[in-house]
Amino acid sequence: MKTAIDLSPDKTLLVDMLAVPGFLTYDLEGKGIEVKPGRYSAVYVNMKTTWSYPDVLFPIAEKLSDLCRGCDCVIGIETGGSPYASSVARDLKTSLILARKEAKEQMGVLAGYLNGEEKEFAVVDDVLATGRSSERGFLSVKNHQNKVRIVSVLSYGMDELVAKKYGVEVKSLYQIEDLLEALKPELASKLTPPIRTYQESLRKIINI
Repeated sequence: MKTAIDLSPDKTLLVDMLAVPGFLTYDLEGKGIEVKPGRYSAVYVNMKTTWSYPDVLFPIAEKLSDLCRGCDCVIGIETGGSPYASSVARDLKTSLILARKEAKEQMGVLAGYLNGEEKEFAVVDDVLATGRSSERGFLSVKNHQNKVRIVSVLSYGMDELVAKKYGVEVKSLYQIEDLLEALKPELASKLTPPIRTYQESLRKIINI
């Protein structure tokens, strides 16, 4: 008899993530923090800081593995999703591909080897906002025969919109609401309004 997989958010792990130096920063007085070229947010979650803390990195990757089960190939988005994807591929004993930010001549965007037998792909990224960064991972492999799921550590709540826009499955370990609930109430109340404003800007970018 198979043991049911618990996919409910692990609040203890989230608290550990929040304790990592530099994981959560915010600018509530100025123009905000530039999270993408030309895109600013008053609140910035830097998942890359978890890479330097094995006690945080590997539990995250272990939970991501549960969200990726059944896939034939794990695609890590450079650079945010790459360390997690590598660990997931090891855990699931499946192939690994990395998606570069820019295509290289004669090698394209994907770094690795596809044998053509893969049918289910898990595209792993650190933070899911609009889904644009994940495009690099699945546009080259998505067709009517393949299944693609985007798997992220943290989502800004755009999962349904991203899934509808790209015709893919979306699974996230945490939602931004989970992060807010893990903060002290006073700080959560300060960060909630700018996060809601940022979410509205994301909906306009996705624009479906």
